[in-house]
Amino acid sequence: MRLVVTIALALILSWLGGSAAATLIAEWARGDESFILAFMAIPLAGLVAAVLFLVASTRPVPARAIDRIALVMVGLLVVLFAALSVFELFVNGTLASAWRGVQLYVGIFGSSAVVVLVQWLIFRWRSRPAASQMLFGRGPGAPA
Repeated sequence: MRLVVTIALALILSWLGGSAAATLIAEWARGDESFILAFMAIPLAGLVAAVLFLVASTRPVPARAIDRIALVMVGLLVVLFAALSVFELFVNGTLASAWRGVQLYVGIFGSSAVVVLVQWLIFRWRSRPAASQMLFGRGPGAPA
């Protein structure tokens, strides 16, 4: 039950956070209908992150595995953003003509990074072990 609540909470809150970030970035960029791609990437990023964090939470030390997965996913987003931005600049030739595409990439990867960070916070918070069970004198060393 704890796992189901964690996944549901992570997906719902990360999709809300990613949508809020995409909305703010689209307003900043005076986005047009092409910014629908940023909103379409949010559920995909959320599902991929949830699966990876779910696998990481089954490791012997879940907090460390969750931290590493989050770092790798954000690192991959940064590398992919940089590569696509350089490609956009290469194709268009000047920064002025490539700026519109770069703004779209900021929207896509910014909202995806927010999704990953929100899910990292939730999985990290929920990865702490539950309080130890009270045995009321019936522990391994208690007399029968």
